Amino acid sequence: MAYFHDLTDSELDPIYLQIARDLLANKKTLTNADLHLQTAKKLNKAVKVTTKNGKGAKLEPYLKRNIYHFSAAKSYAQMQYYRDGMVDKNGNIKSFDTFKKWVADSGEMFNIQHLKVEYDMAHSSALMAKAWDELDSDLVEFSTAGDNQVRPKHALLDKFTAPKSDAIWRRICPPLEWGCRCKIGPGNKNTPRKLTNTEAYNIVKDEVKGTIFENNTAVSKIIFNENHPYFQNANGKEKQLNWSNYGMDKISKIKTRELDAYQNRDVAKNETIAKPHESWMNPDKGTTSHVRYYQDKTVIVTVDKDDVVTGTKVIGISRDRVINQHRKGVLMHRE
Repeated sequence: MAYFHDLTDSELDPIYLQIARDLLANKKTLTNADLHLQTAKKLNKAVKVTTKNGKGAKLEPYLKRNIYHFSAAKSYAQMQYYRDGMVDKNGNIKSFDTFKKWVADSGEMFNIQHLKVEYDMAHSSALMAKAWDELDSDLVEFSTAGDNQVRPKHALLDKFTAPKSDAIWRRICPPLEWGCRCKIGPGNKNTPRKLTNTEAYNIVKDEVKGTIFENNTAVSKIIFNENHPYFQNANGKEKQLNWSNYGMDKISKIKTRELDAYQNRDVAKNETIAKPHESWMNPDKGTTSHVRYYQDKTVIVTVDKDDVVTGTKVIGISRDRVINQHRKGVLMHRE
């Protein structure tokens, strides 16, 4: 079982402080890199499940990419919320101390209350995807937790059975709501069929249609889909964020760091994959660009959704504009 632990004050306080400073200074920061990455780090623990043979689930890398995308949309929404809260009821910009406290207090809603629910959703979805992949049966059965906390509509679906190949499982595969504890398992051909597919779907249609719950994580390879309010709010902007929008360093500042000397293309390629300074995902293409800086070069290695290398570029570190073309999308890592 993956247990949830709140983000601590020591993790969040420096982030809230930076957010307050950036917004009051009118910086064009659309999200905060640390807030985004801390959220993703926490949620990624939820999808780390172990299979029967003791290995990580094969879907884990795909689910983690979805988590990073979701976190980008969430942190984008948070920054909008904080920006809207800069002005008090009299129309005046809040003082730094007042605004910083408000950001921290409001942050509890996003980073404790909401995050716990999102964590449980991610973990339940990962477990269901694992169960689906390990299912050695042509039939799938829906089952509830069997106690007095089961939602009445979900109770009506208990023992519903259909072929694993049936499209119904793309629509009513648990979890079906926040906090849903229903499961899937191998079906029994002798179980009486009390509901048709249409009848089964209609029971929960009002709750799942057009939401993130009308999904089968094992098939779609995602947990939070485009129907989530954060994605609806961002409307694709979270996929276009760049290094400046995340509040990250310019190339001119990166050049002042203690960087390794560039040896050759092959060595640099392997180092960039193993220890990138930054990693950026393009959710539409399913690619990730790993970036590593050297004293006089920047190396960018692009991999596909299966982590197969599709391209390597070596660029002079002074070519800021060219390098920055690759510093955009969903941030997955930074040093």
